[in-house]
Amino acid sequence: MKGIGSPASGIGLAAAVQRHSAALLGGPSLHLLGLALGFGPLLLLFFANLWQRPHYQFFPMALVGAGVLAWTRSRELRTPPEPGHLVGVAALLGLAWLLLALATWLWTPWLAGVAALTALTGVGWWRGGLPLLRALTPAQVLLLAIVPPPLGLDGDLTLQLRTMAVNCSAYLLDLLGVVLATSGNIIELPRQKLLVAEACSGINSVLFAGTVCLFYNLWQRRGAGRILVCLGLTLAFVVTGNALRITLGAWLLTKTSFNLLAGWPHELLGVLLTLTYVGLILSLDTAWTFLAEPIPEAPDEIVVPPAIELPAAVVRPPPRWGLAFAGAFGLLGAMGIAMAWQQAPTAAALSLAAPSALRAGTSFSLPEDLAGWQRLDGETAVANRIETAGISSHLWHYQKGALNATVALDYPFRGIHDVSICYRGAGWTIEACESNGGTGSNSPVFVAISMKKGSLEQGCLLHATVNERGNWLDVAGASDSRLESRFAGLDHAADATYRVQTLLAGYLAIAPVTERQVRDLFNAARPLLAKQITSQLQPH
Repeated sequence: MKGIGSPASGIGLAAAVQRHSAALLGGPSLHLLGLALGFGPLLLLFFANLWQRPHYQFFPMALVGAGVLAWTRSRELRTPPEPGHLVGVAALLGLAWLLLALATWLWTPWLAGVAALTALTGVGWWRGGLPLLRALTPAQVLLLAIVPPPLGLDGDLTLQLRTMAVNCSAYLLDLLGVVLATSGNIIELPRQKLLVAEACSGINSVLFAGTVCLFYNLWQRRGAGRILVCLGLTLAFVVTGNALRITLGAWLLTKTSFNLLAGWPHELLGVLLTLTYVGLILSLDTAWTFLAEPIPEAPDEIVVPPAIELPAAVVRPPPRWGLAFAGAFGLLGAMGIAMAWQQAPTAAALSLAAPSALRAGTSFSLPEDLAGWQRLDGETAVANRIETAGISSHLWHYQKGALNATVALDYPFRGIHDVSICYRGAGWTIEACESNGGTGSNSPVFVAISMKKGSLEQGCLLHATVNERGNWLDVAGASDSRLESRFAGLDHAADATYRVQTLLAGYLAIAPVTERQVRDLFNAARPLLAKQITSQLQPH
């Protein structure tokens, strides 16, 4: 067979592609079918979960990038891949099977993703030994970028980056002479509040920009130290870009009525910033190469290397236990399909969102003066806020003296959703919780929570849930973080439910008199909103 570098490059290329494809994918179809069936159900759920997280919706591009890296590196093997030691292969595939079995038993897509990467390593070792494993390592490193870290560490990173963006924006706005105050992730402007949780949604581009940086550097074969430095600088690019976005948006809000942080201007600016990050990544690599590497001298003449005859690839028949492994993985896949079929109705019942009977074009409003509080601005509609997890949310900001509180209506839910879980995820610590039980249209059913974030920020939160019959649901025990209490009240879930909450947060200690004032605002707002809900339902 002619080498790839020979004049008969077309024949050589086709033969090389066939050889390396067999080495990369290799094996009888039954073995691959067993692996595909075993991982299929949970991996599909894994990717569906990624698609529900905005900061991971780039994962199809990461999969394509990993495929490109695996294909190009496997083609560059200069010696035929020799199968690795079967003991190591069996150990890796056995570990992958155990992880997949545990993932199926616990029904954990994340663990199935880890098991899939382990199985890929085992298959690579089986087909090509260490040379093929080294060739596939860049692709596996890129795949790690779409596996969320455990314990919600990616959410913690987002919160930390958002805090950095708030602090940087507050400093820049102060230099521009804008009067402001910060309260957690809220920048308070004169008679306006900027919710950084929404304005800073571009922080989601951190993972995308980091993955682009990782792919480009792996593709260019950069060293590990250079890759880490470039990833750190990419993080700085994104944080700086979002701080400038918030600063410009807040400055325009104080000077004009143009809102750069909502609607199509917000989306367009996000696209432009993302393109800018990609350009900066490419420019950074070019500048590094120019400064760190000497310019090679042009050779006197171009020397064409002679054609290389590559020996035929070593083909080892699959071990006798190969089909047993494939069958074991296939059995787990069949169990996964059965469990998915069985859990489908339960999963639908436990989903947070429920169909709402509200008419199209529904609107909500609260008066300018409510329980002695003055409304700062009109109603603001937002979606998918981290603090509420409501599909639709409406906000009203009220002020009383030096106090600022926010009333929110979030919907539609199924049963009672424990909002304290979301606040814990946003960095708050629950210090005290008071629950008033009872169910009905007139019962004072609510949960009052005292919270703390860091060493200074204090919060007072009240929330209650009403269904489409106008009945307030019993929220006793809903502040527990267990699954059954998070979805408490599912027996009332024939109708969608709507949550009213009031939050006061700041850096001063919340006195009992302040708590009473916040409670007065909450108790004045919720019957008004409940009446508007029931009056705007579609006729049955």
